[in-house]
Amino acid sequence: MESASQQDPEVSRSRNLPPFEKRDFLGLVVAIVGTIVLVIIAASGSKVEEGSGSDPSSGALIAIAGGVALINMAHIVGIFLFESVGYRGFFARFFSTLSLVLTPLAIVVCLIIR
Repeated sequence: MESASQQDPEVSRSRNLPPFEKRDFLGLVVAIVGTIVLVIIAASGSKVEEGSGSDPSSGALIAIAGGVALINMAHIVGIFLFESVGYRGFFARFFSTLSLVLTPLAIVVCLIIR
């Protein structure tokens, strides 16, 4: 009779999840965490004074956070699609580079504007 550990070997990851390169996985993490940070900065940076409306920098913060969020969503969907079919071409590298460079840059710009 086999022991339980021999019958059910541990699987380190799901068979439904495509294998990611380190750069792609790092890009996914930066995209998700960076988008959350940008939304928090944009939400906390809104300055509304009674009778005068909102500050123009608030609109810039929201626009930057929204634009980067859209780009990062496209990146996440694109990387999952590219990895599921084994595509390693220009656009796979472009999306991961865009996320790794653009998201931290947008965070710095938002902190400067704020």
